[in-house]
Amino acid sequence: MSRDAKRRPGKGGAEQPAKSGRVSKPARQPAPRPPTRPSSRVKPPPVPDTGAGGGIIRASWIGTGLFTVTAVAAALAPNTLDVPAFVVSLGLFLVGLVVFVWAYAAAISRSRTDEIAVSSLYLLSTSAPRRVQLQLLGSLAAQVVVALVTAGARLHTTLAFGALVPLFGVALAGLWAARHGTFPPRVADRRRSRSD
Repeated sequence: MSRDAKRRPGKGGAEQPAKSGRVSKPARQPAPRPPTRPSSRVKPPPVPDTGAGGGIIRASWIGTGLFTVTAVAAALAPNTLDVPAFVVSLGLFLVGLVVFVWAYAAAISRSRTDEIAVSSLYLLSTSAPRRVQLQLLGSLAAQVVVALVTAGARLHTTLAFGALVPLFGVALAGLWAARHGTFPPRVADRRRSRSD
């Protein structure tokens, strides 16, 4: 049987191969790719340093210094200085607790118009100038190091309460950001301003 005999007319007069023959499929065209959009994660510009919030920075370093002196002294002379170190650690923790709530309340008030992330509020990631970040986070880092070293030097003593002190540093960083930090406007507010 010849090739012509294997073909038979189909719909519209077009020839189609017989059922016994192999049907070749047309080559698939790749799906068109959607147009690329610019990345939505744009690095924010640096926050200008206005010198605001100097009192908060000083308070953080004063608390850190007081904690360092009393904790190191208690580690060296435990029988005589355990109580002062305990009082300072507990006092800084309680002050930090109050300031933390204060900073949180201030941030909630600002969040009506500003887009505030936890990392920007308490860790100053994009809300504070570099100098303020170094000062407040440096103070916090010093509190963590002193707490770990002194508590590790004398296990199972009141120096373990030093682990509560870093809340003081976190709270003051949050207070600085809530009062003086720079945050982008809320997304809804940005859309509204574009439409106006």
